[in-house]
Amino acid sequence: MPSLPRSNHNRVILLLAAVIFIAHNAWFLRSPIIMSGDTPRYIDSADYLLAHGAIVGRDQNYSGFVAYLAFMKILAPEGESFKIAAIAVQTFISLIAFLCVYGTGARVFSETAGALSALFFSLNHYAIYWIQYALTDSLFISFVIISVWALVRFGENGRWIWLAAPACLFTAALRPNGVFIFPVFLVYLLSYLSRKVQIAIYSACIAAAIAASPFLMTEFQKATDHIQVMDNLTGGYLVWGLDKIEMPPFQWEKKNVIEDSFTYFTAYPKDTLKLFATRLYTAYIFTRSGYTPAHNAFLLTVLPVFYILAAAGAVRSYITVFTRDRLLVMGVIAVQSAILALTFSDYDPRFTCYIITLVALFSAYGAEWIGIITVGKRGV
Repeated sequence: MPSLPRSNHNRVILLLAAVIFIAHNAWFLRSPIIMSGDTPRYIDSADYLLAHGAIVGRDQNYSGFVAYLAFMKILAPEGESFKIAAIAVQTFISLIAFLCVYGTGARVFSETAGALSALFFSLNHYAIYWIQYALTDSLFISFVIISVWALVRFGENGRWIWLAAPACLFTAALRPNGVFIFPVFLVYLLSYLSRKVQIAIYSACIAAAIAASPFLMTEFQKATDHIQVMDNLTGGYLVWGLDKIEMPPFQWEKKNVIEDSFTYFTAYPKDTLKLFATRLYTAYIFTRSGYTPAHNAFLLTVLPVFYILAAAGAVRSYITVFTRDRLLVMGVIAVQSAILALTFSDYDPRFTCYIITLVALFSAYGAEWIGIITVGKRGV
């Protein structure tokens, strides 16, 4: 686990973050476990896995979480006790993620950036909120962070592959977002191999992908659910089932999600790009019509400043040393941002919370830089 900061002010920030994090978790855990949305389906799949040794249907895309629930049923087989075990374990994993936020920030950016990012994580109501739910979100938020930290440690010492590899694989298995983020993890891992080995591995991967393309296309079609993808594209949805913008109708359906999406984009490029940009704005400036005016005003005040600081952190990274560790963090942010642009947001900002802690690393680094420039003190 990460070592304590060397400077006293960073220790104070980290201690404050820890106190807030514990209190924040305790506040949510006062309430009963929430069984919501897809939870019953996950539980049924976990029962099927234990009975038949397989995961079938849609939940193959969430195999990591189904296996997690099945393991909890083995650990706590009495009645509904597995639910308590599942929430307890994911809360503990969230604590590990909290420590990894500081560890990643301190190693990749600076101790101050790590401490400030940990403080942000502890204050992020929108992310911690999910620990009370038996859903994929809490674990996914945590494991994205843990995977990045483990990869950074692997970059320092190859022995950390024992943690980095399973963490990345579990992240990929938790939900479809992880499958798309996994190539970023893989490219980072392979970047430490010799150029000849990299070329050989990439060539083998490309050849395997070409050979398996019919199967992969079929599975991709199932995973993305053609009707949902095209309905949300032509419907101009920004927030699932709610906010949308007007989009041109689609007349040339071939019932193939990739072909139809490409055809629609080439037919209406300006409309489609406008939709993508609006979706990103909706995801990152996550005001909602159902929030109170004060809530929305707070978000409209704080979030633009947060992202401006993140941009400053990215600039600072570029003009100092833009390491592969920083590229790793930026790569994960970019992939999830692309997913948000191509799909939609939920009413709550959970999909943004998958990566907003990584954005906070750049934001904290930018805030420290501005402090150095304006106050004239050196960063720690």
